[in-house]
Amino acid sequence: MGGKIKVMAKSKKKKQPLSESARIHAEEEEKRRQVFKTGSKFLATERSDVVGIDGLLEEADRIIDWVDNADFYYGHEVRLEPGVIFYGSPGTGKTLISRYIATQTDALFVDVRDWPYRWATPTADDISALFQLARKTYAKNRKPIILFWDEFETVAQDRGKAQPSLALAVSQLTAELDGIEGKNEGILLIGCTNYITQIDQALMRPGRMGHHLYFRSPDRHGKSLLLEHYLTPYKTGELDYWALSGCFTASASAAEIEEACRMAWHYSVLRAGKERSAPRLLRADVLEVFVRRLIGHEIDFVHLNHKQRLAIAVHEGGHALVALAWGIPLLLVTVRAGASSLGKVMVQIGRAHV
Repeated sequence: MGGKIKVMAKSKKKKQPLSESARIHAEEEEKRRQVFKTGSKFLATERSDVVGIDGLLEEADRIIDWVDNADFYYGHEVRLEPGVIFYGSPGTGKTLISRYIATQTDALFVDVRDWPYRWATPTADDISALFQLARKTYAKNRKPIILFWDEFETVAQDRGKAQPSLALAVSQLTAELDGIEGKNEGILLIGCTNYITQIDQALMRPGRMGHHLYFRSPDRHGKSLLLEHYLTPYKTGELDYWALSGCFTASASAAEIEEACRMAWHYSVLRAGKERSAPRLLRADVLEVFVRRLIGHEIDFVHLNHKQRLAIAVHEGGHALVALAWGIPLLLVTVRAGASSLGKVMVQIGRAHV
């Protein structure tokens, strides 16, 4: 009776390994949380980097003020749009202005492309999880959050034309933008699109994404400023930026102008290599870009004699004389043989000439 009583130790249950699907789900959830811990990387953009779209800068400054001083506006019963839409042709500055807003605010910037979906396109569950995590992060840190969504039309399609699963995602997005108790405190969604007509109308109404900014190609003054901005870092000769800006078409975007400046510098470096001299960007290098755009790359299989070249020069000269007779400004005349023609005349057509 007086013997010792043995106490049996509880055996520890072995932790069962996660199934493959559970492991993938856990990794996905961790990646999602990490995006909201660190935010997305982006190129810091200062006011001096935004050139040729001054009117949009004023609108961007208003958005920055909304983000940084949301409590002040809420305190005075001012309704803030939970989302804005930037729309316009490619290369007109939508992403640039988004980066500028992210740089100038104290907000956590999240590029939704960094946030993993479960499938190729976001589902209603993905949208719900995105906003839940955004609200949770804001409640914890009290730091505004900017959700940046490029190619917004791919997820915000008109529900009458979208696939059923995507239509559900759009419905979920409208519900999330309505927010908790009628407001989405601390979160701003910026949707960028080239195709605003494809976006569901319910998303674009006031109270959801009712603030729309249109990005157009810069006017000639804007093109001149962009040329100066992009060519200044290079070693250049005397350049007339206003005259050169006239060589761009009316629809030329800021991105096209930037690329033209890079190509001009490329040609100047090639020329310097042949001449064994230091690169110096000249007017001829910029004009070379326009000539190649007009006629395409040079062709070496067309062998023209002097008489044929003279005939082409007379032909193009005739176009130039007619333009001058009608008071139409000449921008460029070339008789170089290219992939698309043997010569071209570039003029600037204004409303008075139509």
